[in-house]
Amino acid sequence: MYNDVFDALLKEAQFTCEMLCAGYTQIRKANYARRGIYFQAFTSISTGLERIGKLSLILDYGIKNNSSFPNLEYMKKI
Repeated sequence: MYNDVFDALLKEAQFTCEMLCAGYTQIRKANYARRGIYFQAFTSISTGLERIGKLSLILDYGIKNNSSFPNLEYMKKI
């Protein structure tokens, strides 16, 4: 039903959501006795936010360029 590019973007968005949700769940469970949970939580949250940024850049580029997506060189410049 969907093309391969849309499938890949959908999987990336789902993974990003899972990373953020895991981070937020961990931060709620964190306490000072188990400080490692803070590090896990903030790592998951920061990774999720970074992936949202990349997805946003790719989708914005696709919207502005008639559904073509950026190449690796473009992504490295940003």
